[in-house]
Amino acid sequence: MNKDPRDEFLEVFLRHQRQVYAFIASLLPYGDDADEVFQQTSLILWKKWEQFNPEADFVSLACGVARNELRSFLRRKGAASSPLSEQALDLVAETQFHEQSRRTLRSAAFSECLDELKPDQRNLIERVYADREPTAGLAGEMDVSVASLYMKLHRIRKKISVCMDRVLAREKST
Repeated sequence: MNKDPRDEFLEVFLRHQRQVYAFIASLLPYGDDADEVFQQTSLILWKKWEQFNPEADFVSLACGVARNELRSFLRRKGAASSPLSEQALDLVAETQFHEQSRRTLRSAAFSECLDELKPDQRNLIERVYADREPTAGLAGEMDVSVASLYMKLHRIRKKISVCMDRVLAREKST
């Protein structure tokens, strides 16, 4: 059974709305202004949902719409809303967009690399870094020395690093 295209659009929009909002908020000094531009951007995207291509880069499209809405917003509000000229704002927006794209790629690569770990390695990484469990307690639980546990963590981090380099190189070549 095929998904309703509107549902597919909504899923993609909801998955990426924080990225789009962060992009807008990074360019406006006041939260209320960012909220207004985000709301307008969302309305435009929703009105054009029929043009949605699930294979396209949604964040690029949404940030492009947001950028245009930001320009319109600043023209309506006047110079007081932004201390930057339109050219400077464009440069900052472009830089922010590329940085956000880079973070998104790195995050996806990191998730992929975590998935490649053995279950016990992933569990250890999650317990140390996500749950912030003390290494001394974990070492005692695992019946290994703290130094041995640090060495194990070092090897896992190295494995993730090598994987990240490989995945990001693959993404760069596509």
